[in-house]
Amino acid sequence: TNQAANANRKKPPVRPPDPTLATSKSLVKKTFSGKNGKLPYCQFTENMKSDGEPTLLLVLHGRSGCGSDNTRQLSSPALRSLLKYLRRDQKKTIILAPHCPPNQDWIHNWGEGKGSPMKLLLEVTAAKCREFNIPADRVCISGISMAGKACYTIMAQHPGKFAKAIIVSASGSESDAAQVKGDFLIIHGEDDRLIPEDRAAGIAKLVSSNPEATAKYIRMTGEDHISCAENAFTNEVWHWLFR
Repeated sequence: TNQAANANRKKPPVRPPDPTLATSKSLVKKTFSGKNGKLPYCQFTENMKSDGEPTLLLVLHGRSGCGSDNTRQLSSPALRSLLKYLRRDQKKTIILAPHCPPNQDWIHNWGEGKGSPMKLLLEVTAAKCREFNIPADRVCISGISMAGKACYTIMAQHPGKFAKAIIVSASGSESDAAQVKGDFLIIHGEDDRLIPEDRAAGIAKLVSSNPEATAKYIRMTGEDHISCAENAFTNEVWHWLFR
Protein backbone atom coordinates (compact mmCIF):
# COMPACT_ATOMS: atom_id res chain seq x y z
CA THR A 1 0.00 0.00 0.00
CA ASN A 2 2.89 2.37 0.71
CA GLN A 3 4.23 1.68 -2.77
CA ALA A 4 0.83 2.50 -4.26
CA ALA A 5 0.63 5.69 -2.22
CA ASN A 6 4.09 6.76 -3.33
CA ALA A 7 3.19 6.08 -6.95
CA ASN A 8 0.16 8.32 -6.59
CA ARG A 9 2.34 11.07 -5.12
CA LYS A 10 4.55 11.30 -8.17
CA LYS A 11 4.83 14.75 -9.63
CA PRO A 12 1.93 15.29 -12.05
CA PRO A 13 2.99 14.78 -15.66
CA VAL A 14 3.55 17.92 -17.66
CA ARG A 15 1.12 17.81 -20.55
CA PRO A 16 1.99 19.89 -23.62
CA PRO A 17 -0.41 22.74 -24.35
CA ASP A 18 -3.26 21.59 -26.55
CA PRO A 19 -2.33 22.71 -30.11
CA THR A 20 -5.99 23.26 -30.99
CA LEU A 21 -6.23 25.78 -28.14
CA ALA A 22 -2.93 27.50 -28.86
CA THR A 23 -4.08 28.23 -32.42
CA SER A 24 -7.70 29.07 -31.60
CA LYS A 25 -8.96 32.17 -33.40
CA SER A 26 -10.60 33.41 -30.21
CA LEU A 27 -7.38 33.18 -28.16
CA VAL A 28 -5.65 36.38 -27.11
CA LYS A 29 -2.55 36.41 -24.90
CA LYS A 30 -2.18 39.40 -22.63
CA THR A 31 -0.50 40.65 -19.47
CA PHE A 32 -2.63 42.46 -16.92
CA SER A 33 -0.91 45.27 -15.02
CA GLY A 34 -2.65 46.26 -11.81
CA LYS A 35 -2.05 47.75 -8.40
CA ASN A 36 -0.78 44.42 -7.12
CA GLY A 37 1.64 43.49 -9.89
CA LYS A 38 1.43 41.83 -13.30
CA LEU A 39 -0.47 38.75 -14.38
CA PRO A 40 -0.04 37.00 -17.75
CA TYR A 41 -3.19 35.32 -19.01
CA CYS A 42 -4.87 33.75 -22.01
CA GLN A 43 -8.34 34.93 -22.94
CA PHE A 44 -10.98 33.20 -25.06
CA THR A 45 -14.13 35.05 -26.11
CA GLU A 46 -16.78 32.65 -27.35
CA ASN A 47 -20.17 33.26 -28.99
CA MET A 48 -20.21 36.98 -28.26
CA LYS A 49 -23.04 37.53 -30.74
CA SER A 50 -25.31 35.02 -29.01
CA ASP A 51 -28.33 36.20 -27.05
CA GLY A 52 -28.29 36.54 -23.28
CA GLU A 53 -25.86 37.81 -20.70
CA PRO A 54 -22.23 36.70 -20.85
CA THR A 55 -20.55 34.41 -18.34
CA LEU A 56 -16.99 34.95 -17.12
CA LEU A 57 -15.06 31.86 -16.06
CA LEU A 58 -11.64 32.06 -14.46
CA VAL A 59 -9.80 28.76 -15.11
CA LEU A 60 -6.95 28.27 -12.64
CA HIS A 61 -4.40 25.57 -13.47
CA GLY A 62 -2.70 23.19 -11.07
CA ARG A 63 0.99 23.06 -10.20
CA SER A 64 2.00 21.23 -13.38
CA GLY A 65 0.77 24.21 -15.40
CA CYS A 66 3.09 26.75 -13.76
CA GLY A 67 5.53 28.50 -16.05
CA SER A 68 6.64 31.75 -17.61
CA ASP A 69 5.58 31.41 -21.26
CA ASN A 70 1.86 32.25 -20.91
CA THR A 71 1.14 29.04 -22.83
CA ARG A 72 1.70 26.12 -20.51
CA GLN A 73 -1.60 26.71 -18.71
CA LEU A 74 -3.37 25.73 -21.95
CA SER A 75 -2.68 22.13 -20.93
CA SER A 76 -5.52 22.39 -18.38
CA PRO A 77 -8.01 19.58 -19.04
CA ALA A 78 -10.87 21.99 -18.36
CA LEU A 79 -10.20 24.19 -21.38
CA ARG A 80 -10.53 21.77 -24.26
CA SER A 81 -13.74 20.29 -22.85
CA LEU A 82 -15.21 23.72 -22.16
CA LEU A 83 -14.46 25.14 -25.60
CA LYS A 84 -15.97 22.10 -27.27
CA TYR A 85 -19.10 22.51 -25.15
CA LEU A 86 -19.37 26.25 -25.84
CA ARG A 87 -18.99 25.87 -29.59
CA ARG A 88 -21.80 23.35 -29.60
CA ASP A 89 -24.18 25.10 -27.21
CA GLN A 90 -23.32 28.67 -28.26
CA LYS A 91 -23.05 30.09 -24.73
CA LYS A 92 -21.72 33.64 -24.62
CA THR A 93 -18.59 33.26 -22.49
CA ILE A 94 -15.29 34.91 -21.64
CA ILE A 95 -12.65 32.49 -20.39
CA LEU A 96 -9.59 33.75 -18.54
CA ALA A 97 -6.70 31.33 -18.03
CA PRO A 98 -4.06 33.17 -15.97
CA HIS A 99 -0.54 31.80 -15.62
CA CYS A 100 1.15 31.20 -12.28
CA PRO A 101 4.98 31.55 -12.24
CA PRO A 102 7.21 28.51 -11.62
CA ASN A 103 7.51 27.32 -8.01
CA GLN A 104 4.63 29.55 -6.87
CA ASP A 105 0.93 29.11 -6.12
CA TRP A 106 -2.32 31.08 -6.28
CA ILE A 107 -2.49 32.00 -2.58
CA HIS A 108 0.91 33.17 -1.35
CA ASN A 109 2.68 36.31 -2.55
CA TRP A 110 5.06 35.78 -5.46
CA GLY A 111 7.93 37.66 -3.82
CA GLU A 112 8.95 41.28 -3.61
CA GLY A 113 7.73 43.23 -6.61
CA LYS A 114 6.14 40.18 -8.26
CA GLY A 115 2.60 40.58 -7.05
CA SER A 116 -0.12 39.18 -4.85
CA PRO A 117 -1.88 36.47 -6.86
CA MET A 118 -5.25 36.61 -5.14
CA LYS A 119 -5.44 40.38 -5.42
CA LEU A 120 -4.33 40.22 -9.06
CA LEU A 121 -7.01 37.63 -9.83
CA LEU A 122 -9.64 39.87 -8.27
CA GLU A 123 -8.32 42.89 -10.16
CA VAL A 124 -8.35 41.24 -13.58
CA THR A 125 -11.79 39.75 -12.89
CA ALA A 126 -13.20 43.16 -11.98
CA ALA A 127 -11.65 44.71 -15.09
CA LYS A 128 -13.18 42.06 -17.37
CA CYS A 129 -16.57 42.42 -15.69
CA ARG A 130 -16.49 46.12 -16.52
CA GLU A 131 -15.22 45.54 -20.06
CA PHE A 132 -17.84 42.92 -20.96
CA ASN A 133 -20.66 44.11 -18.67
CA ILE A 134 -20.88 40.80 -16.83
CA PRO A 135 -23.49 40.52 -14.04
CA ALA A 136 -22.29 39.39 -10.61
CA ASP A 137 -24.27 36.14 -10.74
CA ARG A 138 -22.41 35.04 -13.88
CA VAL A 139 -18.85 35.40 -12.56
CA CYS A 140 -17.38 31.94 -11.94
CA ILE A 141 -14.10 30.26 -11.05
CA SER A 142 -12.63 26.77 -11.39
CA GLY A 143 -9.50 25.14 -10.07
CA ILE A 144 -7.66 21.83 -10.07
CA SER A 145 -5.53 20.59 -7.15
CA MET A 146 -3.60 23.56 -5.69
CA ALA A 147 -5.87 25.88 -7.66
CA GLY A 148 -8.95 24.21 -6.19
CA LYS A 149 -7.65 24.97 -2.72
CA ALA A 150 -7.12 28.55 -3.86
CA CYS A 151 -10.76 28.73 -4.99
CA TYR A 152 -11.91 27.94 -1.45
CA THR A 153 -9.59 30.59 0.00
CA ILE A 154 -10.55 33.26 -2.52
CA MET A 155 -14.27 32.67 -2.03
CA ALA A 156 -13.86 32.68 1.75
CA GLN A 157 -11.76 35.84 1.96
CA HIS A 158 -13.71 37.65 -0.77
CA PRO A 159 -17.29 36.34 -0.51
CA GLY A 160 -19.60 37.39 -3.29
CA LYS A 161 -16.88 38.02 -5.87
CA PHE A 162 -17.60 34.69 -7.59
CA ALA A 163 -21.05 33.15 -7.82
CA LYS A 164 -20.02 29.57 -8.68
CA ALA A 165 -16.95 27.38 -8.33
CA ILE A 166 -15.91 24.05 -9.85
CA ILE A 167 -13.28 22.40 -7.66
CA VAL A 168 -11.50 19.23 -8.80
CA SER A 169 -8.96 17.01 -7.01
CA ALA A 170 -8.61 19.49 -4.17
CA SER A 171 -9.47 20.16 -0.58
CA GLY A 172 -9.69 23.25 1.57
CA SER A 173 -9.62 24.31 5.19
CA GLU A 174 -12.56 23.98 7.56
CA SER A 175 -12.40 27.71 8.29
CA ASP A 176 -12.65 28.56 4.59
CA ALA A 177 -15.58 26.17 4.14
CA ALA A 178 -17.43 27.97 6.91
CA GLN A 179 -16.94 31.39 5.29
CA VAL A 180 -17.50 30.81 1.58
CA LYS A 181 -20.49 32.16 -0.30
CA GLY A 182 -21.82 30.77 -3.58
CA ASP A 183 -22.58 27.51 -5.37
CA PHE A 184 -19.94 24.77 -5.47
CA LEU A 185 -19.48 21.70 -7.64
CA ILE A 186 -16.80 19.55 -6.00
CA ILE A 187 -15.37 16.54 -7.84
CA HIS A 188 -12.90 14.07 -6.36
CA GLY A 189 -11.46 10.68 -7.22
CA GLU A 190 -12.10 7.84 -4.77
CA ASP A 191 -8.52 6.56 -5.23
CA ASP A 192 -6.78 9.91 -4.72
CA ARG A 193 -3.75 9.22 -2.49
CA LEU A 194 -2.47 12.79 -2.54
CA ILE A 195 -5.69 14.24 -1.10
CA PRO A 196 -7.81 11.47 0.44
CA GLU A 197 -11.37 11.38 -0.84
CA ASP A 198 -12.91 11.49 2.63
CA ARG A 199 -11.12 14.76 3.29
CA ALA A 200 -12.56 16.38 0.16
CA ALA A 201 -16.01 14.96 0.96
CA GLY A 202 -15.77 16.37 4.49
CA ILE A 203 -15.06 19.86 3.19
CA ALA A 204 -17.97 19.53 0.75
CA LYS A 205 -20.23 18.62 3.66
CA LEU A 206 -19.08 21.69 5.59
CA VAL A 207 -19.78 23.90 2.58
CA SER A 208 -23.27 22.38 2.34
CA SER A 209 -23.94 23.23 5.98
CA ASN A 210 -22.96 26.85 5.36
CA PRO A 211 -26.19 28.89 4.94
CA GLU A 212 -24.47 31.16 2.39
CA ALA A 213 -23.39 28.31 0.11
CA THR A 214 -24.54 25.17 -1.69
CA ALA A 215 -22.41 22.19 -2.64
CA LYS A 216 -22.88 19.30 -5.03
CA TYR A 217 -20.32 16.55 -4.50
CA ILE A 218 -19.31 14.00 -7.15
CA ARG A 219 -17.18 11.01 -6.16
CA MET A 220 -15.45 9.58 -9.22
CA THR A 221 -15.15 5.82 -8.93
CA GLY A 222 -11.77 4.34 -9.80
CA GLU A 223 -10.08 7.71 -10.39
CA ASP A 224 -6.93 8.98 -8.69
CA HIS A 225 -5.64 12.53 -8.27
CA ILE A 226 -4.54 12.95 -11.87
CA SER A 227 -7.12 10.87 -13.72
CA CYS A 228 -9.95 12.60 -11.89
CA ALA A 229 -8.70 15.97 -13.14
CA GLU A 230 -8.40 14.58 -16.66
CA ASN A 231 -11.93 13.15 -16.73
CA ALA A 232 -13.96 15.45 -14.48
CA PHE A 233 -15.00 18.07 -17.02
CA THR A 234 -18.00 16.46 -18.66
CA ASN A 235 -20.97 18.09 -20.37
CA GLU A 236 -22.92 17.62 -17.13
CA VAL A 237 -20.38 19.81 -15.34
CA TRP A 238 -20.82 22.59 -17.88
CA HIS A 239 -24.62 22.20 -17.76
CA TRP A 240 -24.36 22.84 -14.02
CA LEU A 241 -22.26 25.95 -14.55
CA PHE A 242 -24.46 27.51 -17.22
CA ARG A 243 -27.85 26.46 -15.85
